Amino acid sequence: MKKKAILLNWLVFISLIYLQSHFAYADSLAERIANKHTIMIIINDVGNAADFTGYAENLLKKSLKERGAAIINPEIMEKVKENKLLMKAIENANASAMVKIATDYGANILIRGTLSVDALKKFSASWEGAANMSLTAIDTSTAEEISNVFSDPLGSTLNPAPIEDSPLIAKQIAVQKICHNVLLKIGVIANSAALKGVTTIGFDFHDIFTLSPGRAMAIEFSADGRFLLAGGGKTVRSWDLINRQINQEYRIKNGHVSAVAISPDNQKLAVGNNRGIVEIFSLDSPRAYQRIAGHRRAITALAFSPDSRLIASGVDKICQIHSIQSGAKLITLKGHRKTVNSIAFTPNGRHLISAGSDRMIKWWDINVSKEKKSIQESADKLLNMKLSHDGSMIALSTVDIHIDLVRNSRKDIRHVRIRNTITGEEIRTLEGHKKDITTLAFHPNKRFLASGSIDNTIRIWDLQKGDIVTFFEKEDDIISVKFSMDGQWFAALTKNQRLSVWKLR
Repeated sequence: MKKKAILLNWLVFISLIYLQSHFAYADSLAERIANKHTIMIIINDVGNAADFTGYAENLLKKSLKERGAAIINPEIMEKVKENKLLMKAIENANASAMVKIATDYGANILIRGTLSVDALKKFSASWEGAANMSLTAIDTSTAEEISNVFSDPLGSTLNPAPIEDSPLIAKQIAVQKICHNVLLKIGVIANSAALKGVTTIGFDFHDIFTLSPGRAMAIEFSADGRFLLAGGGKTVRSWDLINRQINQEYRIKNGHVSAVAISPDNQKLAVGNNRGIVEIFSLDSPRAYQRIAGHRRAITALAFSPDSRLIASGVDKICQIHSIQSGAKLITLKGHRKTVNSIAFTPNGRHLISAGSDRMIKWWDINVSKEKKSIQESADKLLNMKLSHDGSMIALSTVDIHIDLVRNSRKDIRHVRIRNTITGEEIRTLEGHKKDITTLAFHPNKRFLASGSIDNTIRIWDLQKGDIVTFFEKEDDIISVKFSMDGQWFAALTKNQRLSVWKLR
């Protein structure tokens, strides 16, 4: 009996040592995250997961960042992934690779993982998602393993496998569940936490173009999605996305580019400048064939009519509509009390919608040159507006200012408000950006909306669910985001003149 008691005591002692060691590791990782240590995350495909590794990385990054970690930016990560020898060394946890990551890229912690994904056909045309993930956290300064976990199998009562009506959604939800599971096991999130990001859209990083010389202020895709145009200084440059090279340059005669627009027939480019002049180019020619003058101030917004025969411009407090062919001014629309910041034609071409810094959204009947209706946004600021491609919804970037005189404090809350264009009814209110939202873009299917902010982030929203699909953190303020009309490309322009492009799937 005495020997059994001694043996039992030893077992208890060893168990305590193991538990102490286990929780020390978890606390160590959690503490490093809370202390804003810089983390590099690399997930490798080990089974049908090639289309989902980037998605999983973004889910993990979002959760870690929310808990205090600093994340290596996407441009640096692309350089690392292009280095095949380094990637192989990372996969093998090579000590010299850890040193390189720490010294060359500034990452204190490497989280490397593996992911496999599948979807199995079930009854009634449904699909069951399956996924497995392992994560290993490594201190790059010492090559010491901080934490190592494997996901629990999907399919148990406590961790059910997702069953959906398409294999893509089933896989995506499986990846979401498995990311939540491993983060829970390494102590990064609590049981009550939930990862958001289920989606039917994916972003594959394509390329980065550096825009110099000249300060780019506006970007547009050609109507066929083949070219991406960026305007700044005295030049608009067109990039061939497939061949990754400059296709054409359009140079304006006066002032600096302030707005650009591509005609729906994919034949014309309109370029507005800070001196109130609009120049019209043929997309296949570098020289303007029409010059529309007469505006007294900078062009703040441009829009082609659906038939590509008219060009609308926002200038100061007014909107003007000109004929493309003759350059003649056809209509002047007055009613805003402050600067017009956004305009768009409705799909039938009969109405022009304008939004201004006076917080007014106005619908103009261009056939009779009169205001049809208007809405005053209840927020304290209205920064910009975007119309969905089918004309059924408008997205508004707003700021609500809360002032507490007793506590002598002020809090600005940024929202994206989605309204029905016919009734004006608010459909969704999206909140998450920490600073002003500078740009909005609808995906052609109108389910997804992109928003960019001077908080250096881009957020992709699922408007059906009201959730964030994914987000990207860039190195500077976001100036503009765009989806191509064919839904195959997404682009973002930052203040430091970096133009990032993703291929959509």
